Amino acid sequence: MLISVVNLSTRVSDEQAVRVVRAGNRQLQEDFAPHWHIQASLRLEGRARKMELGRRTPMLRGDAILYLSDAAGSGGIEGYHEAAARGLPFGVVYVDLAEQCDRTWTPTFSHEYLELAVDPLLALTAAGPHQTTRKRTVFYWYEICDPVEADHYEIDGVKLSNFVLPEYFDVSRRAVGAHDFLGKRRGTRGLAPFGVSPGGYVTFYDPRDRSTRTYEGLGDHEAARRRRIKKAAKMRRATRRARRDDLRVRLFKR
Repeated sequence: MLISVVNLSTRVSDEQAVRVVRAGNRQLQEDFAPHWHIQASLRLEGRARKMELGRRTPMLRGDAILYLSDAAGSGGIEGYHEAAARGLPFGVVYVDLAEQCDRTWTPTFSHEYLELAVDPLLALTAAGPHQTTRKRTVFYWYEICDPVEADHYEIDGVKLSNFVLPEYFDVSRRAVGAHDFLGKRRGTRGLAPFGVSPGGYVTFYDPRDRSTRTYEGLGDHEAARRRRIKKAAKMRRATRRARRDDLRVRLFKR
């Protein structure tokens, strides 16, 4: 899978973008692929803000697009995407909001390309226990960075996001190995299947009341802070989330 990176930001220089893309490709090839068995790579397509809509906008190549934008609500991304990408899955990293969460935009960038690689259409779910009513079964979206969103590590000096492993979505593997890449232990235990690390959260669909819910640890103020920042600007993949909601209706409203 090839993910085209398009820099619409005035705050991220070409040199910065190249450095982060190189670190991202190392993460995808050396850390992500051996666990998920998905081959993905990033390619920087250039500074698209120099391209004017309606003037023979060049077609973007790749299987998905990831845009860097200065601020949420700055406009133009969906119009540019429609003209240049013709419906390819895409995500957006808003540099200002990413910096509010982590003081740098690179963990959010890593978060987005990892999740694009696993589920570009936001169509995959896994059955698991309800977070508060364990005997009930709900359906979790394959958001592989959300549960460990506050956990980071570095490659070549670039801060990147931790991610969960495929085993995370299998509740029968509760006592078998690590369920996230870093395998961090908290006390005597690591992250359990469908669990949440401090600062992280999970999103699931509940067929009983046909609702989508987000859960974070009780009293986890850091997770609540991050979620408020993103919710305020409907951050990240709004168009793809709308497609996911359409799919949810088709799958469960029967």
